[in-house]
Amino acid sequence: MSKSATSRLDTIDLLRGITIIEMLAAHFARYFPKAIELAITYTETAMALFVLLAGFMVGWRVVEFTARPLKLSQDLLVRAAKIFAVQVVLVSTAGVAIYAAGLYGAADGTTFIQFFGRSLLLYNQIGLLHILPTFLPLFVIAPVILYAIATGFELPLMAASCALFAIGHVDPYVLSYGAPAIFPFVMFQLYFVVGCIVGSRCRTNGMLHTADAGRYLIAALVLMCASMAWVHLKFLSPGTLSTHPLNLYGLLYHLPLIAVIAFSVVRFAATWRGMPGADMIQRFGRNSMLAFVLHVYCAIALQVANLLMALSMAANFVAIAVSVAVMNRVLQNYEAKRALANRPPWVRAVSALFS
Repeated sequence: MSKSATSRLDTIDLLRGITIIEMLAAHFARYFPKAIELAITYTETAMALFVLLAGFMVGWRVVEFTARPLKLSQDLLVRAAKIFAVQVVLVSTAGVAIYAAGLYGAADGTTFIQFFGRSLLLYNQIGLLHILPTFLPLFVIAPVILYAIATGFELPLMAASCALFAIGHVDPYVLSYGAPAIFPFVMFQLYFVVGCIVGSRCRTNGMLHTADAGRYLIAALVLMCASMAWVHLKFLSPGTLSTHPLNLYGLLYHLPLIAVIAFSVVRFAATWRGMPGADMIQRFGRNSMLAFVLHVYCAIALQVANLLMALSMAANFVAIAVSVAVMNRVLQNYEAKRALANRPPWVRAVSALFS
């Protein structure tokens, strides 16, 4: 792979790491002062950006798909199977803790066997456990998306995706399975399809150039300020905009925020990499699914601690900082052990599941 291609993938790792930090901030926002909580709520785009970047990495492999479509299709389906396997692990461990502690109303009106069975079958929509299932149908349909891109049907693909989004704007749960999805497939598939198209363009003809990123960043900043003013100065009627579930207004609100993050990273990648904590952020990005799983356990532990003893704000801040440090240390150790010729069994098992 060329140096420029490798650099671009490093930039994607940085973006994924920033998305992990966004997700941590969103899940821990309740422990911050109200002003900070609102700032996080107004600017958080973690799931949207995650799905977009997942699509980007799928689209990036369009060259391999063109050469060996069956092999890459198999790889994508295996990826979906691994996501499901990780979900089973989470339900079997974190899910038990969630039910036992009564978090997210998991124990309301249901036995543990019912909760466990429905969670394994992806029927439930429980906090923290609802995220990975969003990606399952996206990776299942990824070979079809790549086929459309590889055969020059990008415009019909985009039209179909927009049409599906329009249907979802009327009924976001039209294709939902089980409980109403927090991140409905019919809505979030649009982010994935756009990511696939952008990723394929970047791989094949370098559509995204650093020189252009500065101009795009300025435009994105203008749009972001305009959309935030429109929403938060109450020009838009309350309740019109929704991000859970996503609607058209939520999409239009998210896009400038995502663009500001993306183009600032592309334009100032060297500056970002030189900032304190950049190594940790990129490490989170390189191991995004494993970082997410570690965060789930840390977030549940903090919630249980607050149920048992109602921690002070300062204690919560310390606990959050410790959880991030623990995540970073675990990932450091994992990467170091994975680089060994004779890797420990636990590293081989984790690598098989998360790579």
